[in-house]
Amino acid sequence: MATTHAMGINTRHAVSRALATANLSPSDATYKVLASRVWLNARREVARGEVTVSIRKPKPLTEWEPHELSCWVNPDGEHPEMVFARLADPIFVDIYPVTRERWLRDHPNDALPDGADLYHPRALSPEEAADYAARLGRRLPRADEFLRLWGRTRFPWGDDTAADRGMSAVPRFGAVYEVGLYPPIGGLHDLGAWLWQRLSDGGAAGVVEGRRPRVSEPVGDALVGVRLVADP
Repeated sequence: MATTHAMGINTRHAVSRALATANLSPSDATYKVLASRVWLNARREVARGEVTVSIRKPKPLTEWEPHELSCWVNPDGEHPEMVFARLADPIFVDIYPVTRERWLRDHPNDALPDGADLYHPRALSPEEAADYAARLGRRLPRADEFLRLWGRTRFPWGDDTAADRGMSAVPRFGAVYEVGLYPPIGGLHDLGAWLWQRLSDGGAAGVVEGRRPRVSEPVGDALVGVRLVADP
């Protein structure tokens, strides 16, 4: 096991740099973020990220101690960029919402819209999301699973707004941000209030007026992302 420290323009970039010290990419690494933080600029946007990452070799789930597994990304070497989460039933969960870059890997004939970034979330309809998950041998999270991942507090990081932990409101004017800007919570990035989540049992989960997520049809022009899960 190795522990390494790195800085980047956001936490996703910092994690990539930390893994690169071991000649690993995020898609083939087994790691856990032990600590992370960001610095904001005058506009309260993420300007720099810092992480401390523990890296180890993957091994079968049965060879891990149960208390060790939580929050490890790709612990068995078979679930790239998915974190192990111990809920009522354990599952693997995408650490990021599906990005345009990831979508284009499977849909090379699609075009990147003007002004879109490869690391922007890819919005999908309920039908597109369910079909995409099925083709990858995964599924959409259930509402109860997503709410457990969120936690019992108003925001995933607690009850108070915290500009250095995540966005607590939907961006104005339909702005779309890259994934992975802020520190992960339970190994997961972008669980904050700005991005709704498609669910397997109908509708989506999102935040309305600063409350905990509710399951409904998306409100207004809310961006609805997709985070896939897999059963061990």
